[in-house]
Amino acid sequence: MFNRKPAPSAPGKGTTQPASSPSAAPPPTGWRLQVLTTDFVAEGYLPPAETPLAGFLNATNQSTLTLSPARLTPLNLQALIATDTPAEVTLAKAALIAVIPMDEAGQRSAAVQLAPRAEKAVMYAGPYMIRASVRLMGDMPLRHLFNTGVGSVIVATDAEIVSLRADSVFAAPKAPIVILNKGLVQLYHPAGA
Repeated sequence: MFNRKPAPSAPGKGTTQPASSPSAAPPPTGWRLQVLTTDFVAEGYLPPAETPLAGFLNATNQSTLTLSPARLTPLNLQALIATDTPAEVTLAKAALIAVIPMDEAGQRSAAVQLAPRAEKAVMYAGPYMIRASVRLMGDMPLRHLFNTGVGSVIVATDAEIVSLRADSVFAAPKAPIVILNKGLVQLYHPAGA
């Protein structure tokens, strides 16, 4: 006749209490990137764009790149920074030496429209030496790499990046793909054998 509500059971007696975590942030989404500048390494997530990653970096209508959440590491550990884990960090595209996709989705996006032929090169950009396979069109010699093509970036594969600064703590894994800012590459040459 009368509907009785079941008596609540005490926690730990066969019921699971929902986890309440009002301050828990949602997991980050987007392409996970590591970005190298002259003085800093920034890591974080860039929301995926409609265009491939290299196209996004080449876009002249947006002069910045924002990573969120972010981790910021100075190349010199004695450098003073306000925080190493800001909620987001905005970087001027003109200051980016290299962008390294750290997940499969970012790597696939960066690899869109890679030229078919690869030639090993050593490039010096800011405080970094980058040994990588540069992608070239047709029979174009390596010395013409920056004389042709459109845009301000080049995409290279199988990269090894080291810091040339004596006070640097930079240690990067080998990167399957890297996007380099042509304007900050000071010189390059064939890698040889």
